[in-house]
Amino acid sequence: MLIDTGSAVTLISKEIFDLVGFSEHQLEKVTNELKTADGEPLQVYGKTEVELSLENKSFITPVIVAELGGLSGILGLDFLSKNEVLFDVGKGILIFSDFKVKLESEHSLGCARVYLADDITISGQSEKFVEGSIGNSKFMSSEGVVEPNTGGDLNQGILIPKSIVNIREGKFVFSILNTNSESIELKKNTPVATIQGFSNFVECDFNGNKMTKVDTNEIQTSEVPDHLKVMLENISTELTVDEKNKLASVLYRYIDVFESSDGKFGRTSKVTHTIDTGNNKPIKLPFSSARNS
Repeated sequence: MLIDTGSAVTLISKEIFDLVGFSEHQLEKVTNELKTADGEPLQVYGKTEVELSLENKSFITPVIVAELGGLSGILGLDFLSKNEVLFDVGKGILIFSDFKVKLESEHSLGCARVYLADDITISGQSEKFVEGSIGNSKFMSSEGVVEPNTGGDLNQGILIPKSIVNIREGKFVFSILNTNSESIELKKNTPVATIQGFSNFVECDFNGNKMTKVDTNEIQTSEVPDHLKVMLENISTELTVDEKNKLASVLYRYIDVFESSDGKFGRTSKVTHTIDTGNNKPIKLPFSSARNS
């Protein structure tokens, strides 16, 4: 849960509300419009009272149930004021009258909404890589995990796979899948996802065992898998050893996008591909014949 002294009210996400097993019949109507820090309106479902537990202490507090873009909840100024809580930012603790709560800080990483950087059109049954922008100038991480919005901003049949992205100047590239048969248009600045920053990650095998992290900036040509070495063997002879090693690092970093040594690609049933040849009759030629023609 996020501690936010800039929020006048305490909120919990609709996902947590449903997970705990509350009923929407318990919710009272909220008449005031709520907005995020970047000015976007929140999708609000209503308000109720819940029991919050901190360090084995229970508090009955009013909360507003809303879509929070990946956050489980926001502990607002109303709760802090009512319970006379002091917030020691330097030490990262909440100080109650008879106990303290140690907080985990993520100020250097952050969470933010993701907006489309341009107007886009996605054909039916296809995937498109698009550019997203972050609606939070305080987002400091250079890498992040992108997840789709849970608030229904996207149309039915539009999917955004969870992915790890590299961020440059507040922008990055991610993919959107249109599983519908018809094309769909999405406007610039549409909020489509959320992003959570992180500082590092641990690679694991399929059994969950930690693996040694490889610095892909220091890969040597000899370490590239055999089925990719042909790409290094056919490059310009004018490249230096250092330049060849840099290319090897790129191949190693993106090894999963190349055909594997067993010759098998992955397969998905979500997207199909066709080539519209109009009224022309399709032509099939062996590669060698096409190359020599």
